[in-house]
Amino acid sequence: MDKNILKFKRRKQRAELTVIAGIAMLIIALMIFLFTDITWATASAGVVGLVVFFLGFSSYAEVHENFKKDFLQDLMVEWVDEGRYEPRQGLTEYQVYNTQFFKYADEFHSQDLLSGSINGIPFISSDLILKERTTAYASETSRVHYRPFFKGRMFTFDFNQTFEGELLILEGQRPSEAKNYQRFQTDDDAFDRKFTVYSNSRAMVKDMMTEDFIASLHRLEENHEGNLSISFTETKLHIAINTQRDTFALKFFKPLNETMLETFKKDVRIIFEVIETLKLNDAPFVNKS
Repeated sequence: MDKNILKFKRRKQRAELTVIAGIAMLIIALMIFLFTDITWATASAGVVGLVVFFLGFSSYAEVHENFKKDFLQDLMVEWVDEGRYEPRQGLTEYQVYNTQFFKYADEFHSQDLLSGSINGIPFISSDLILKERTTAYASETSRVHYRPFFKGRMFTFDFNQTFEGELLILEGQRPSEAKNYQRFQTDDDAFDRKFTVYSNSRAMVKDMMTEDFIASLHRLEENHEGNLSISFTETKLHIAINTQRDTFALKFFKPLNETMLETFKKDVRIIFEVIETLKLNDAPFVNKS
């Protein structure tokens, strides 16, 4: 095993053991409270348990941040041409909402920014968590919750030509804004049951929604869990996958090893797969004249 991985593995395990020790002390405090009258022992065990728990949790958060910054960052540069990985940064609200996928969120979180170039096509991507405010009522009281309506990753590819219009291909949703979009059917009934096509340009639909491209979208959808959202705006192709997970996160009590790194690499390979599957190096995406 790589020495750097081993170092982070040990730090992660120490933090996890500290969290477990804190939980154990809190359980002991609860048992003392339930079966004895020794108040000082309950309070002492409870305070020590809380301190140990939070020390462990804080240590784990530090390991997680250092792992991304000091280890995963270097791997991203190896995996992607001109790769740049910034764990604490993400796509801006303008970049996200310009896709026409998403309604405005009450809470907006963006992180794990990865950018670079693959096969000559510049891209930028990041994790997103978008939440809406909901209110739940119990008797005469109410509680406010923030529920994620999107948790996944978004990719934007930039081309050397401007698309003549806007085209959206959405799975299980509608455009975020009531623009002058028309809904279009394709000649593929299975595709139309899965996706809905919207555009403000009939010519763009005819040019882009070819049999090959529709077949490519079928393959892309079959290979990835979670709803897909795809849009063409100006010079860009946007793709969002609602995976309901944090892409490059370490997991409590999940081993940090080569297998986990392969999972991270597979998540990066999605970008390569999109370019290859959708043939983004060919017309009508790239003007090679």
